[in-house]
Amino acid sequence: MLIGHRLQKLRKKRKITQKILAEKAGISRSYLADVEHNRYNPSLDTIESLANALKLDMKSFFDDALLEDSYYLKPLNKLIEEEVEELSDNKIEDLSNKKFVEKEISYSCDTSTLSNKELKNIGKDLELALDNLNNLEHDLFIDDTILDLETRTLLRNSLEHSMQVAKALAKSKFNPKRS
Repeated sequence: MLIGHRLQKLRKKRKITQKILAEKAGISRSYLADVEHNRYNPSLDTIESLANALKLDMKSFFDDALLEDSYYLKPLNKLIEEEVEELSDNKIEDLSNKKFVEKEISYSCDTSTLSNKELKNIGKDLELALDNLNNLEHDLFIDDTILDLETRTLLRNSLEHSMQVAKALAKSKFNPKRS
């Protein structure tokens, strides 16, 4: 594979614009575009600075495995396992009254005090936020890892619950007699 095509694929996999990559590598955006379109063959120093800007060593830059979609999905399972283990060490969740107990901080919040209108508004705000996330690109990345459908669902549920808790806390703080 030509260097330009390889560079373009690696840049797009990382959701980096030409402008940002060029700035990080210390070259002009137009030169980067010419390299990606194979109009110029970059020097070894330029390739090294581009690889460094992409947070890769030279060996990884030329590794075809980085260009495959499956490469980015493999670390996701390990990352999820680590996060679940960390969360289970730090939090105990009691869903009956939505009380969360952390090792350092303890608080409780009853989201049942929220009205149907407030829950609808939270739902609308959540859908708007998720639509904005979906409109960014086809794939959503966190730490150079693509979020799959299951992780997106978990993210949605977490955001929804966080919004409900925040609303209930604000309601009890600013309207203590109503809650």
